[in-house]
Amino acid sequence: GVFSAAAMAADVVGEALRSHLVPEALELLNPRALAAVAGELGVSGSPGYGLAVSAAGSPETVARQVRDFSRLCRDGRAAATAALPPEQNGPAWQAIRDVLDRALDPAGAAVAVKIGLPIRRTVDLLTAAEALGAREGWPTAAAAHAGSGVVRAVFAVERAGEGAVRAGIESLRREAEAAEGHLVLEAAPAAVARGLDAWGSPGEALPVMRRLKAEFDPAGLLNPGRFVGGI
Repeated sequence: GVFSAAAMAADVVGEALRSHLVPEALELLNPRALAAVAGELGVSGSPGYGLAVSAAGSPETVARQVRDFSRLCRDGRAAATAALPPEQNGPAWQAIRDVLDRALDPAGAAVAVKIGLPIRRTVDLLTAAEALGAREGWPTAAAAHAGSGVVRAVFAVERAGEGAVRAGIESLRREAEAAEGHLVLEAAPAAVARGLDAWGSPGEALPVMRRLKAEFDPAGLLNPGRFVGGI
């Protein structure tokens, strides 16, 4: 389904998670991400936030879930809905997996982050990533595994100063941590990455990680300093 606001899609996700429905996957796409895969999802010409649902099981089970999810989307005031035939499911979900690579110019400088957090805060952090891009003037593609609490975002930062990029990503990390989550830097220009902690704070888990590192790599030979907390 396609929705005019992220909150509308979030309401449908909440209804689905509270229901008897058991989707195989729920993927929420911001408008730039949706535009990159709208053709594969059968919703070309319908801009907005996309919610893609994958159902598995017997043909009868899948048909029932398609009907139920279509009803949820209609009740949630979706601007458009589409149900793909089985032969189009594979290409559609491959496009979703590749969506962030497709949504921005691959030749441009970009920063990619992955945020893990409680499911109930997933949409909050997707919109926080969008808000960061809007404030800084960075084109932003964002996608969320809405049923598992993972948000991925890519920012086009070719015109931005390194300090501004680092400050922006750290501000987003603080929002993630305030939501009981964490942010991992997945990719960035070298000049940005050098001054930015890729992993963020591990919290109370750091002493345990250090003990495990000492036990399995007592000489400190395996990628020293490359992991969280400088391990």
